[in-house]
Amino acid sequence: MRPTLEDLAAPLDGDIREVGGTLLTGHTAHGRGTRFQLLRRKSMGEITIRYRMKSDLLFWYRKGLGVANLKIDGHRLHKSLSSTGDSTFIPAGALVEGEYEVDRDCEYVVVSFEPSFVVDSLGTRLNQVLSGSNESVLRHGMDWLSREVESTDGAVSVFLDRHSPEGGREKRRQSIHISSR
Repeated sequence: MRPTLEDLAAPLDGDIREVGGTLLTGHTAHGRGTRFQLLRRKSMGEITIRYRMKSDLLFWYRKGLGVANLKIDGHRLHKSLSSTGDSTFIPAGALVEGEYEVDRDCEYVVVSFEPSFVVDSLGTRLNQVLSGSNESVLRHGMDWLSREVESTDGAVSVFLDRHSPEGGREKRRQSIHISSR
């Protein structure tokens, strides 16, 4: 597997991010403590990966991904992926190696969270791999943000709901800056 220049440009110092296939499009949105990337790749049926990131990662499989065959810190994860938007959360620092069986074109989202953002938002640290399937709230939110990122040039203002530890809810207006490559 040879990483492309686009893949090598994205990681932070000390991160590993090697992804097979050809990157066709990439749209990125940045917010406080987060980076949202909508990526579209072309492949001949398989995309190999190897990465370790300083950020917590949430993968949302948008379309064209069939099966994940991964090894995460030595533990195997074999998962059939549906077009309804399966997701996988990978904690910061985990070594992920393996491959995805994919259609010729595939799209997926990678949301990178600063670990402190996750602790501040949830009140706890997530230190394990979490895998979800057909989570309607997540699917609708990711799909909406994906469409916004694809169709918007410049900045988008969105409302974020945040639950405070006291049980109340506060609304914040946050500007998300979007770029494409």
